[in-house]
Amino acid sequence: MGGVYRIGEFAKRVGRSVSTVRRWEAEGRIVARRLPSGQRYF
Repeated sequence: MGGVYRIGEFAKRVGRSVSTVRRWEAEGRIVARRLPSGQRYF
């Protein structure tokens, strides 16, 4: 897939909801980078 996306953009690209993407992160399926502001990037 490549690229860095905010959570909403990433969810749209993979065809899932934001809550699903958050769950995947919690389960360790995907890793998010965080900015100092706390914003997640995938």
